[in-house]
Amino acid sequence: MENKVLLFLFIVSTNLFGAWGDSGIQNYGEQKYSFEDTVVHSNALKCNEIAKAGFNKPEQYRVNIGNSKFITLKFESYSAKDNIIVGYEGKQIFNSGCVGTRGWKSYKLRTDGFTDYVQITVLPNCLGHQNSTQWKFVLECR
Repeated sequence: MENKVLLFLFIVSTNLFGAWGDSGIQNYGEQKYSFEDTVVHSNALKCNEIAKAGFNKPEQYRVNIGNSKFITLKFESYSAKDNIIVGYEGKQIFNSGCVGTRGWKSYKLRTDGFTDYVQITVLPNCLGHQNSTQWKFVLECR
């Protein structure tokens, strides 16, 4: 019973900020993702801690931001296209789209609610025709 409740909570929290479509499947070009394939990292990251690609599957991170009212998301997705989505308090506050950045990109995001964390979902190789992908991101908190 506990596993079913946890899976249900994961599905609901993921759908709340739009990382997945209504069917639980996200499409980009030929690539299809299912939340069942997502690697959920159970240890939360801290501000200024870099996360790097570990899998060629969707990955989900929780990042503790304390009482920061603004955060800066910096990410690098090289030439293979990836999608990075940031959720805060049940809403999507950033979606990079399917991009290969070829350098660091930086975005200032507002987090002036009551929650002390954001959720980041990375959908790697979103076009589906590249053998592998690399990416990294970091959140700076103020």
